[in-house]
Amino acid sequence: MDVLGIEPRTRAYRVRAMHAGRPVVGLIPEVLVGVMPRHNDVYEWLAQHADKITAALQTLAAGQTPRPPYDQLRLAEEI
Repeated sequence: MDVLGIEPRTRAYRVRAMHAGRPVVGLIPEVLVGVMPRHNDVYEWLAQHADKITAALQTLAAGQTPRPPYDQLRLAEEI
């Protein structure tokens, strides 16, 4: 999973993962990450949860709903 940055309009972190050999871009709401005092803390949190985030994005790309709390993620194309 690659972190692409923050999406100011949606207050979400933009990430990219692979699904069926194709890149899938998703948005992780800031509220899911929580209030972090430092920028690096966000990247550490994303790295610690990368497997679950990737699985959730793959689930969304397959047209299904991931388990909470990852059901808050959205595919970038949906926004």
